[in-house]
Amino acid sequence: YLEFIHMSFLLFLLLYHKKYGIDDVPYGHYDKDMAEMVMGLIEGIIFDLDGVVTDTSDKHILAWILALESEFNTKVASEIEEVRIFFDGVPRYVGIKRFLDYYLSKEGGRIEAVDSSKIEYLAQALSKKKNLIFREIINEEEVKCFEDAMTLIEILKNSFDLRICLASQSENAQLV
Repeated sequence: YLEFIHMSFLLFLLLYHKKYGIDDVPYGHYDKDMAEMVMGLIEGIIFDLDGVVTDTSDKHILAWILALESEFNTKVASEIEEVRIFFDGVPRYVGIKRFLDYYLSKEGGRIEAVDSSKIEYLAQALSKKKNLIFREIINEEEVKCFEDAMTLIEILKNSFDLRICLASQSENAQLV
């Protein structure tokens, strides 16, 4: 882990130097030759797609809201942020389990109780429904890339001749 942080810092310093063309980059006890040597050892970099390179978070949350409101025939949130806390950055199934645990509890209580034996089935069905809605949204709306991520990828590829790979655990990666 510390080696990763060390290499990340050196990468930052080199990118800073490349971008601003300044020879007196604040390397501290690092020097430019050492940073370039370490960068010479790196052949490629892997970036996560969802949330790192592409901005799909709001589309995922909207799909969840539409799926939940359809299933429970009620408004589940007054704003996206209320739902985001359950689903952001986790696999579909984990998010829906969190949501159901909260909203079926006394505190959340916005949806009618569901027989506990049916929660697993409901979580799976909602996950599938959400994914279908998400795919419709993606087909209708452009997915935007984060400008900073694209700039970084361009610099790494063109200035440092590194291979770039995009990775995702999402079954929708090809579509995005």
